[in-house]
Amino acid sequence: MKIPLVSIIILEWNGKEFLEKCLHSIIKYTTYPNYELIVVDNRSNDGSVNFVEKNFPTIKLVKNNENLGFSKGNNIGVSNSVGEYILILNNDTEIFDKGWLHKAVEIFESDKKIGVVGCKLIWPDGKFQCAGGHVNFLKYAIFEEILFEKDLNGCKYNTKQEVDYIAGAAIFIRGKVIKEVEGFDEIFSPCHYEDKDICIKVKRRGYKIIYMPKIEIIHYGSVTTKQHFKSEYVNYLLTRNKLLFALLNTPLKYLPVRIAEEFLSFLVYGIKKHDKNYIRAVLWNIKNLNLIAKRRIERRQKLNALISLP
Repeated sequence: MKIPLVSIIILEWNGKEFLEKCLHSIIKYTTYPNYELIVVDNRSNDGSVNFVEKNFPTIKLVKNNENLGFSKGNNIGVSNSVGEYILILNNDTEIFDKGWLHKAVEIFESDKKIGVVGCKLIWPDGKFQCAGGHVNFLKYAIFEEILFEKDLNGCKYNTKQEVDYIAGAAIFIRGKVIKEVEGFDEIFSPCHYEDKDICIKVKRRGYKIIYMPKIEIIHYGSVTTKQHFKSEYVNYLLTRNKLLFALLNTPLKYLPVRIAEEFLSFLVYGIKKHDKNYIRAVLWNIKNLNLIAKRRIERRQKLNALISLP
């Protein structure tokens, strides 16, 4: 019986301390017999490349000439992978369950319409962190994270279920599916919301997004971002890309409502509260409206072409 190959892709940028923990944990706890490890380095200057070359010579190391951000960096990793299944894994994660990869493959093998599998992310102290949720384009918040920390007293985060998106620190995806949706959209660079965006693209092609709580992974949480980006810049990116996500993915019939909500929000946060990061984020999207509209049209055309195939 053929054992599917799993490609584990880890994007690295100046996080050697956490990368070391991540790689050691994968090698120690992975009993699945057929996987490849790919580290994509976004031009780290903390010795990450030398560390991998010296201590993990069998790992496929891809060295970028500059920091290409999350989307493009991981897309390059995908282009260097050959696995039937792919795992996009953050460098600030740790594995502690020997059956983790077996469980992911079993889920994919059980249903060919499953495109993405998500896991339960936990903090280093063992407490539940996040997993995923649903999208409601009519709500300003958009994301209904029914599987977030607030649900600790419930059981939703312990139940296998179909969702709209999963936590981006560990994304299991079929190799053919990530190629079909053309990977992560690099318009979100350097980071944030590209994980939710790819889930929407996958789901709109008729594939299922499954949250699997029996797969648990430790996630330290935005370590590289916190260490190397100022909080103001991170807040700007979060606001900018949330609005970008909405403009790209909100169904046309809901778009007027969405725009009205964003306009009211701009009046409150931008004008009344003088939130410079919010104003900057809105202006970026206005400046790039032509590009965003072009991207929407391209996505719709490709989806329509796929649907029309015999």
